[in-house]
Amino acid sequence: MGSRERFEGGDDRPGVAIVHYSAPPVVGGVETILRNQAVFLAECGMRVRVIVGVGGEIAPGVETVLLPELSSNYPAFRNLSGHEFRRATERLSGKIRELLAGIQALIVHNMLTMPFNLVATAALRALMEEGSLRSVVWCHDSPYFDPAYRVPHEEYPYTLMTEPVPGARYVTITEHRREQFSRLLGLPEEEIEVVRNGVDLSHFLSLAPQAAALIDEFSLYERDLNVISPVRITPRKNLEMTVRICQALRYYYPDLLLIITGYVDPHNQEAGDYFKRLKGLVEELGMGEHVLFLGEYRMADGTPTVADWKATRDIYSLADVLMLTSYAEGFGLPVLEAGLLRMPIVCSNIPTLREVLGSTSNAIVVDLEEDPRAVAGRIHEFLSSHATFQHFKHVFREYHWKAIGKSKLLPLLGLGEQETPC
Repeated sequence: MGSRERFEGGDDRPGVAIVHYSAPPVVGGVETILRNQAVFLAECGMRVRVIVGVGGEIAPGVETVLLPELSSNYPAFRNLSGHEFRRATERLSGKIRELLAGIQALIVHNMLTMPFNLVATAALRALMEEGSLRSVVWCHDSPYFDPAYRVPHEEYPYTLMTEPVPGARYVTITEHRREQFSRLLGLPEEEIEVVRNGVDLSHFLSLAPQAAALIDEFSLYERDLNVISPVRITPRKNLEMTVRICQALRYYYPDLLLIITGYVDPHNQEAGDYFKRLKGLVEELGMGEHVLFLGEYRMADGTPTVADWKATRDIYSLADVLMLTSYAEGFGLPVLEAGLLRMPIVCSNIPTLREVLGSTSNAIVVDLEEDPRAVAGRIHEFLSSHATFQHFKHVFREYHWKAIGKSKLLPLLGLGEQETPC
């Protein structure tokens, strides 16, 4: 059993245990989901204990316990007689029960439906059947869905994989899997919850802390459209045109957010007055809740945002569209940066930007005198047929792990967002 710190006495936070054969740094899809769940629950203020046969430390606030008997194909559990199997199950149940002290909810990934360690399957079932824990059986796979497996249906202990645990909540990852497990387990489909796998954006994209915080503070994954204008606030950037276009775009994307990353240009004496006029226009157009000036924004904890290269690049990766409506540019570097991120571009029809754009078809070029409503219509038509944008938006909105955690995982554990700091 691996070394670990016990939960401190008197800690009344909800305790959740997540159990699987292995955890990161072991590489695998289930291991990734396990990690995402553990990190999310820890960030929600819960005491999280990951109990696995093989693995390592996952993240601060997540306790990892190694119990080798949970490993897949554990050598001592091979070729056991019936009596030996029952004795091994009883011993393992006792060890797991000890590790569940202080735990209110238990999530088991795949171990109730896969044949890699049937002693562990039997031991976990026995503990779940006692009914003292809120138990969630997370079903990713079954050998009965894959003809490559040669696993008997009617022979004990293989029958453990086809019999639902009374009182446990069953979860699977797609509608197709729900249909399959409904037939296999003899459970009505409505008794099996579908919780799709998601992506931990902060981890996968290695986001700077402020970029990750912006996702939560402004619910970027719920927005209809996130527009970025990575420029200093100075008159030649013509940000009033950007604001007017974004106001018109709200006809198609009501919950739009325009993120202006730059500061007021300290080298331009007119920039301060320009910023005041720009903010006045934002209020006049009713865009106060739809424009974020990062240069003056303070995070929820009171700290200012820092527009360094890493943070700006990360914020780029969260946006849907680059908008650059300058009436003069020396070069137009944001156009190249957006290209590297395969991001749709909206930019003004001036010689410098046309030159930098080259022959790309991933851009809408806007005349400086063009009606913002006409521009908005062109942008909407362009994005409606833009495959990369559509897929990015689908993944960002539907498969962002924190959104899934809040809407699906917390209710499964009997908790709501109001009961956690999520």
